[in-house]
Amino acid sequence: MHALSMKPVSVVEYPVNTALCVQVGFIGLGNMGSRMAANLQQGGHQLVVHDRSIAAMEEACKDGAEAASSPVDMASQEGVVA
Repeated sequence: MHALSMKPVSVVEYPVNTALCVQVGFIGLGNMGSRMAANLQQGGHQLVVHDRSIAAMEEACKDGAEAASSPVDMASQEGVVA
């Protein structure tokens, strides 16, 4: 079967296992980073974000992220840094 004639695959959504969720420090909320951060938040992870653009940080905070005042502030918090 040709790839263009294949039926679309349905997406299965699984419940978030909150036991596996961690706090993630995320630097860079540009075109790619903002989407990556949003996917992490949708996966149930708590984000601490930093970007040169205050507007980008404010947008992430609307979805529940916490803004860090500097990369050092973000990295000093417990969790994974991306």
